[in-house]
Amino acid sequence: TTEKTLTEVLTQRSNAQRQLIAAAYHKATGRTLVADLEGDTHGDFENLLVALVTPPALYDCQEVIKAIKGAGTSESVLTEIFSSRSTRQIRALSETYLKETGRSLTHDLESEVSGDYGKALITLAEGKRDESTNVDSAKAKADAK
Repeated sequence: TTEKTLTEVLTQRSNAQRQLIAAAYHKATGRTLVADLEGDTHGDFENLLVALVTPPALYDCQEVIKAIKGAGTSESVLTEIFSSRSTRQIRALSETYLKETGRSLTHDLESEVSGDYGKALITLAEGKRDESTNVDSAKAKADAK
């Protein structure tokens, strides 16, 4: 495979389409697309392509695991993931995290973050945000005070 072909195919498809491509590749070759990309590409280009073909919940899970693993916590990664994902995406991440680690995501986060930041992050990680499009003006005004 050439880098040009990989770039054209993987960067111009939706995530759902990329997941179908990865499944079709596995069915046709018996190998995973991720494993072959890791063997045929390198560096940042490899990381990008692997991220593109990894299911979103699994990718987020892997990033959270890296962010809390070892000494120190990468708060910027946690902030990016938990502040920008929908409730549905956070719930999928939590389910994937449990499958991958055998542990609760919020439980592991509680041991890694603290203070006001930790409380806010755990609240986001619980995946209970109200994402309805209905706006209660009176409540919004009260919350703003």
